[in-house]
Amino acid sequence: MDSVLNKMLENASYIYTMANESFKFSKYFHTSNNEDEQKIIMSPPIRFIQHSMWRTSIIELDKLFNHSNDQHFSFYKILNEI
Repeated sequence: MDSVLNKMLENASYIYTMANESFKFSKYFHTSNNEDEQKIIMSPPIRFIQHSMWRTSIIELDKLFNHSNDQHFSFYKILNEI
């Protein structure tokens, strides 16, 4: 049982890290410190990257908070296991 719980926590930790990093990149591309950065941030490729990072963050967080029984890394599943 400890190995199952350990694996669940490792998966949840990895997913959380991915969600957090995606959010930080999205936030970075959303803010600018000066006018030159603002020009770069407003370019279509950077806006696409920002939106992709935001979506990745939302998808990863959904994995962690989903009530579905087929996902063994959900916080609800981990709490039930404990």
